[in-house]
Amino acid sequence: MNVYLVTHAHELEFYAEHEKIIGIYSTQENAEEAINKLKLKAGFCERIEDFQIEEHIVDEDSWREGFATITHILKNGRKLVVCVPTWAKNDLEMRQKMSDEE
Repeated sequence: MNVYLVTHAHELEFYAEHEKIIGIYSTQENAEEAINKLKLKAGFCERIEDFQIEEHIVDEDSWREGFATITHILKNGRKLVVCVPTWAKNDLEMRQKMSDEE
């Protein structure tokens, strides 16, 4: 059985992502209808291109790899904590090091 996950997401710095789960729908058409209702609402209407529909198979793993938690102190003193796929950890740490050296 397939279901359709609707999200509204956009990337932030350092592989971080701001994601809102809109809902899970039984058909592609229902998922598209949900987007059509929201794309006129505040916040969503400015970023219509950030809606996504992902087809998933029920009872099948969607995330098959580990993750790493990275903490980075920004130049303004704020702390950024990000969970990234394990493959992205080394790239992220290299970018942070290069940024710190500038």
